[in-house]
Amino acid sequence: MADKVEFSAAALAGHPSRPQDGSLRLKLFFNADDEERYAELYCLIDYAKRRVEFREVDLDFRDAILDAFSRLE
Repeated sequence: MADKVEFSAAALAGHPSRPQDGSLRLKLFFNADDEERYAELYCLIDYAKRRVEFREVDLDFRDAILDAFSRLE
């Protein structure tokens, strides 16, 4: 697994600056400048339950998502 993965994010629900106030829903965008490796996914953060979930926006992004999380740089 990669040590870090950089995404652009848009908050769909919750406050990114105050995740402890409740759950946070983000849409993540990876590699917007590279169509072959471009991916979108949802990130759900539940601070109280100490849980982070990732969900695909579309199955077509699966390979790019797996590549993003497994790429060692």
